[in-house]
Amino acid sequence: MANKTTLISTTIAVLFLAGLAGTMSNAHPKFAVREAVTCVQCHVNNQGGGLRNEYGANYYSRDVLPAIPWDDFGNENFTTAINEFIRYGSDVRMQFYNYSEQNSSQNAFFPMQADVYLGVTPSDQFTVYFEQSLFRSIASTDLWAQWSNSGGNVYVRFGQFFQDYGLRLDDHTSFIRGGNDGGVVVNENTAQIPVQFQGLHWKPENNNVGFEAGYNPIGWKITGSIGKKLGQETYSTSINASRAFWIGPANMLFGLSYFNGGYYRQLDRYSYYGAYAGLNWGPLTLMGEADLMRDYPAANATGFTAYADLTWQIQDGVFLALEQDYFDANRDLENNELVRYTIGAELFPISYVEVKPQYRLLNATASPDFSRSEFILQFHFWF
Repeated sequence: MANKTTLISTTIAVLFLAGLAGTMSNAHPKFAVREAVTCVQCHVNNQGGGLRNEYGANYYSRDVLPAIPWDDFGNENFTTAINEFIRYGSDVRMQFYNYSEQNSSQNAFFPMQADVYLGVTPSDQFTVYFEQSLFRSIASTDLWAQWSNSGGNVYVRFGQFFQDYGLRLDDHTSFIRGGNDGGVVVNENTAQIPVQFQGLHWKPENNNVGFEAGYNPIGWKITGSIGKKLGQETYSTSINASRAFWIGPANMLFGLSYFNGGYYRQLDRYSYYGAYAGLNWGPLTLMGEADLMRDYPAANATGFTAYADLTWQIQDGVFLALEQDYFDANRDLENNELVRYTIGAELFPISYVEVKPQYRLLNATASPDFSRSEFILQFHFWF
């Protein structure tokens, strides 16, 4: 009977993880920091993530990232462009996951992400974009049309999309993105934080239908949006502005973000105020974000979350990384914090392939005896 119960719980966990674990379009903002550019340098979407443009798909992914360049094994005629007007792409992630906490442990191997993309550009000034996760409903689809001026540095977008805020990390479990909600949560009695508030709300199901406008002169990204989630009446607004530049041998990124709205607590609005920055010097890249939360997860609550990542490039295609995530749901209360430490590697052996092994340690301050050790091995394929 115990074995049967264990099997059932494991199966539920696998299905839960497969359904919720990061089907949002992902990006590597640290690579933008390394090049002193904004994410639109490699992606069709101004926010980053999703479909890659010619530079991102056929140059950066082939010749810059991997240890073995494309010319050594790939067909030079391969392209993700059907013609000069239509481009497609995909991201697929498989993950092995093992965690141990107190007297329990669990492991699973599951498909984490399977997204398909399509971009149609009938003219230099007009783009139609489609992005769909094979694990999620139409409610999490990106589908929008965008008009740009003749110079390409001003645009207006209408449709369903993810609002632009902060660093759009490839790790949805970071507390500055979706946090534990969308993965293996910490029991509310242990963390003293409601499950749905163990991280900011940037998860796939939280995209909006609305408008976005952007201004993108060289090195800048400034966006503003207003919209509401399907089936809800609460409108939300966001502003995100960043500047990429260099000072001598150092590449820099600095940005500010603001969000006001509500998903979980529709009758009471809440706000985020964020700042993020990045610095690249030779093989080292340091990147981080800090966010102040107002009225989240409760009215009159003030919370704080932060993320830091230090990456060292050993050689082409080999990166070592140290990360820290911190989440304080309410600074007026004691012992309601979550802290995660991560050490790992990001390996790009060949074009369009990433292997990411990580060891993570999660602590909840509400329970001095609680800690969760996690080992993750992720395989990422894209084109």
